[in-house]
Amino acid sequence: IRRKLRVTVPVGDVEEWAGLVVLPAIEEAVDDEDDLPSVLIVYRGVLIVIDGGDAYRSRHGYAAVGSGTAVAIGSLASTEHLDHESRARTAVKAAMRHCLDVGGKVYELWVPMGS
Repeated sequence: IRRKLRVTVPVGDVEEWAGLVVLPAIEEAVDDEDDLPSVLIVYRGVLIVIDGGDAYRSRHGYAAVGSGTAVAIGSLASTEHLDHESRARTAVKAAMRHCLDVGGKVYELWVPMGS
């Protein structure tokens, strides 16, 4: 998604907010429903995965989506000593290096939290 999404700040359950507010905003921003991206959202320490039109909370505090999931999860499991941004970037680099199906374009999207 190369557009900025403007969403409301979560009130109450973050998982419910992701499904009711963020997912529809993503669907609206994407031209073709078949091109819906897989998205990882972190809000106040809670990790939410949006994949295949569903939103759910990670049980382990980290998650990965896409064809490099297994390698990225291994990286995340072994880098708990790093800060969140470094862990995420390291996991993406590992997946790109070791998985032939992982594409060369990765977008890091910071969503402005509007009201």
